[in-house]
Amino acid sequence: MPKLKLYISDHNRVLADLRNHPDVEEAPLVSADAVVVWQDFRDLNRDIVMFSNAMGIPTLVMQHGCNQVIEYLPPSDDEPVQFPVFASKVMVWGPYDRDRLIEAGYPPERVVLTGPSMFDNLPPKKEHQGINIVNFPLKWDEDVEENYEVLRVLLQAGKYNVTTKIVSEFHNARRFEAIHSKYGGRVVATSCNAPDHFGALYDLAASADLFLVNWCGVTPALIADCMDIPIVYADVFKPRRLLGSDKLYYFVDPGNGDVVSDLSKLTQVIDYNLAHPGHNRDKRRASARKLANFGAEGKALDRILETVKAAVTGARPDSVAKTVFSRLGPNEAALLSESIADFLDDKGEHRAYRPYAAGLRSQEPYLVVESVPGFPDEFMVAEIPEGTDYGQLPFAAENAVTTLIGKHARIVRLNQIASVVAPGAADIVFDSNYPRSSTELETRLAAYSGLLKPGGSLHMMFPNPGAYKTRVKIGLGRPAPWFLSKPYPSAASVIRIIERSGFREVSREWIRLPKFHVSSAAPREEFRLRLAGSFYRIFKNLLPETMGSALALHYTKF
Repeated sequence: MPKLKLYISDHNRVLADLRNHPDVEEAPLVSADAVVVWQDFRDLNRDIVMFSNAMGIPTLVMQHGCNQVIEYLPPSDDEPVQFPVFASKVMVWGPYDRDRLIEAGYPPERVVLTGPSMFDNLPPKKEHQGINIVNFPLKWDEDVEENYEVLRVLLQAGKYNVTTKIVSEFHNARRFEAIHSKYGGRVVATSCNAPDHFGALYDLAASADLFLVNWCGVTPALIADCMDIPIVYADVFKPRRLLGSDKLYYFVDPGNGDVVSDLSKLTQVIDYNLAHPGHNRDKRRASARKLANFGAEGKALDRILETVKAAVTGARPDSVAKTVFSRLGPNEAALLSESIADFLDDKGEHRAYRPYAAGLRSQEPYLVVESVPGFPDEFMVAEIPEGTDYGQLPFAAENAVTTLIGKHARIVRLNQIASVVAPGAADIVFDSNYPRSSTELETRLAAYSGLLKPGGSLHMMFPNPGAYKTRVKIGLGRPAPWFLSKPYPSAASVIRIIERSGFREVSREWIRLPKFHVSSAAPREEFRLRLAGSFYRIFKNLLPETMGSALALHYTKF
């Protein structure tokens, strides 16, 4: 029996088991039987799903964490959904999320209850010495001071073996390690997409007596539910906004553990749960079934694979699906398809989208800090091996950049770079996110100046070559994208600010972005490629000539 060919985009390793299944083979987009992604509401994934819909390729979304269908739901009862599900089906973890999507108006046949495959083979509990508590700090888009307050109270008790489990992309490792070095215990850090992400978490859970969780509705608490580990929540966090939203987020009691809002009582509540491990057990079991379908007959991986196979069997690859057109109209759909085609090479694989880095080699290993396109506050830190042509490395246009160069690459936020890169240690900084204000640019340049060695290189490129969607907006007569609009600074202003921030210009040039070409392929792939090529040929005249180019600036630190 031939293997199922899938185009997979993963995050949090929720699709790792599917990717490694013996009946599955990863394939380029144009030759895939189906597309399975961790979300379809932003960036490249959204456009790939729409492009695949137009090409007749079945599309599926896999829920990527506890409570992570929230983006597809209305923010409140009187508001529309934040993002529609563009994929033909969404696979959810538990009955609760299935019911929420159906209540929001999604047809029941598009919502499939599978459960998460990561919970199919949870580890057995281990014998251990002492009292082991795993502390999970709040994961947010900023450094959260309350995380450190909770940790200090926990460690100052002096009677627990405390491990703080952090995520490299979101937490400041140095601050947590400094507190642990004073009071004892340890920090375990993993990246969301690293192969050991869940392995490290399960290893901690196997010998844990209690989870201290510093927010609600998070995956570690769900693991505790499934493994019958007592949970205590610290409700000491002030309401906060996320990613620039006007909405304030509050702690909500999830109902599967005791909640402490007064840190002076934290150890008292912890000790009670340690002495009475059966306390809240029924609530944990109910939560595990409600949120993860835990305890259902069979394995989640089998249900996921069956759902994908059913989507492939029911697909009509020789027809153009209507989803993208009903959502956007044929003109935008065509331009969207062109934008995706422009991003892929003639085999449907991601281009090495680093024209500004082509031919960049070093006789010695070097340290690179590179912005993640579309995420102005996120950066990849990578150790580049000797002799590597950086411009030829495959580029990941989403958070899964840790797969870029294996264990040497990680994603961190701008205010956390100092925790992983020593001052003056970086050889090169790449930034292809246009600054939203002069103040933002000055902040970034100050950080780059501190990171770079004397004589180190700063490369900036505008507009972001990965921002393919901007061509769609311009071609449709939409308002100009942010890097061409006020109050964003002009290119001349950007150059002036860079030059007065301690950098000397080396070169300035316009770089042509690559175009899509149709090549020979099997009949089904050729149909898709030619259709995409037709979209490009028909609508390319609507696009401003400048959108085929980008301004590349190269500076060196004084």
